[in-house]
Amino acid sequence: MRRLVALLTFLFASVALGGCLSNDETTEQAVSDPSGLDRLSVEAWKSLLSEPVFDGVTETTVGVTAEDGAHLSLTLYLPEGLPADAKVPTLLELTPYQTLDRGLNALATEPNAGGGWQEMVLRGMAFVRADARGTHGSEGCLDFGGEIDRSDARVFMQWIRDQPWSDGRVVTDGVSHPGMGSVVAHVADTELTAAIATAPVVSYYMDEWFQGAKYDNQLNGPAYQAIELLPATSTAPEDHAAQAAPCTGKTTTDYGVDGTWGPLWQERDLALTMERALAEGSDHAAPILINHGFVDLNVQPDHAQIYWDALPDDYPKSLVMGWWYHSWPDLDGHPAESYADVRQRFFDHFLLGMDNGWEHEPRVLVEDSTGAWHESHDWPLDGSTRATFWAVDEDGLGEAPGEVASATFADPLPQDQDDPSGQVLFRGEPVAAPVLVNGQPVVELVASSSEAQTKWVVFLLDEAPDGSLERISHGATDSRRLHERDEGWADLVPGEPETWTMKLLPTAYVLEEGHRLVLEVSSQESNRLREQSRCWDDHRGGNYCPNGILPATSAGQAVNTVVTGPEGTRVYLDLADPLATAIEGPA
Repeated sequence: MRRLVALLTFLFASVALGGCLSNDETTEQAVSDPSGLDRLSVEAWKSLLSEPVFDGVTETTVGVTAEDGAHLSLTLYLPEGLPADAKVPTLLELTPYQTLDRGLNALATEPNAGGGWQEMVLRGMAFVRADARGTHGSEGCLDFGGEIDRSDARVFMQWIRDQPWSDGRVVTDGVSHPGMGSVVAHVADTELTAAIATAPVVSYYMDEWFQGAKYDNQLNGPAYQAIELLPATSTAPEDHAAQAAPCTGKTTTDYGVDGTWGPLWQERDLALTMERALAEGSDHAAPILINHGFVDLNVQPDHAQIYWDALPDDYPKSLVMGWWYHSWPDLDGHPAESYADVRQRFFDHFLLGMDNGWEHEPRVLVEDSTGAWHESHDWPLDGSTRATFWAVDEDGLGEAPGEVASATFADPLPQDQDDPSGQVLFRGEPVAAPVLVNGQPVVELVASSSEAQTKWVVFLLDEAPDGSLERISHGATDSRRLHERDEGWADLVPGEPETWTMKLLPTAYVLEEGHRLVLEVSSQESNRLREQSRCWDDHRGGNYCPNGILPATSAGQAVNTVVTGPEGTRVYLDLADPLATAIEGPA
């Protein structure tokens, strides 16, 4: 931990930290925890949260030169009245949305609408909002997590460290595309202090193509083209000059038109980039907190999963997941109650250097479908057992594979999802006790088609005793993408079975006593061609339908066959006792 210098000494004295605990008091308020962690109670760590010590914020627009000579822009916010010799840490956001955010904030009735970073600055931190290429005051074209983005992240962070007010610490934060910016910085700079990434895009391929199946409602190219065309709101002439020659047409044509796993997409897979760096001996070690909602349709939660999996088991990583949409976590029902407090605790620890017990917390915090919260060191949750279920005969799902058989369905146009001819369902036996399905389910699909190409869509469903179905998880792929990271398409030999390993969306779902696990296999999931019935409940009063995929060119012609039995289709699940890791909510 870097030594705290003059201002932080002053800051702590000013705050006085009336709730700060001595070593003896900390021990007295430590929570008895079976993991052996020396934890603080929620009341104890909340009493340690920092408080504002400054009254105002100054704003400055600054131009920075990229490694390739491009003009980049950032907005710097510092505490008003900061002593000339003070050294402060920096909260950094890499974003394409500054023009949009400023417009929205101008319309908002709350003065701090849009992020709450002002509170961080008033606590004695700098805040830097850095403009992504092609947006606001930075020239060039959006790079969507590629090497140019990573280079620019390093430039922004080095600029921060070179400033006379900087103590060298930099923590990144962001939601959605800025969440991706946080992961970009995490990958790009081994000197990064720590990072928070909320609902981040981690693989731009997976944001456009669900394992090769093109989403029918993800139009990132045209949407971000519009963002690139927005003018800078700053008064700096350089910023307006940078926006004078927008990337008209480039963003739309470069992204979203080709689903083969080629160099363009591989360069923008941050999980793959980090995996390669670590395999080559990189000393990346910045702690990262990843947050994602299970019902996020904007950036699906498989992005959090693939980055979690890319980091080694012993990496200082943390994860918060639950049943909310595209935003910061909703800690309703959790003892902490407010994610804003959890986030503040993270910043206090890594930016202000406060000994607030963060490092003694469980790494994983997950809300299940009943609203219960679970703590764990790992994901899937500690105590989970990996189970295999085989597709049996034409309609069964069992713990033994049974005999070789098959089930056939058509791929009609248009398709009614409730028409049994358009899909096959494999039903398990009713469970004898509640079971928590958690982590990322995997379906190993063995199937064939009468055509050279088709789509595969699988749903993992909960069937209640009354026959009603509720979504647990789902996944999709294009048949031509036979391997997870195949660089090209491969046509099928009609009638010849192939195997696809399909990773479904992560989940934490409680299958109640008497309910059945059901595997559904079909070849369509288009929001544009039918009314969906495989939506899911966010357990907060909302109902969400999954992002659809475009139908195959063979739709209306293909007859597809799922192979069952010992060498056939199977499902891999992580199952746990829902009471084993559950924690009590607020009193």
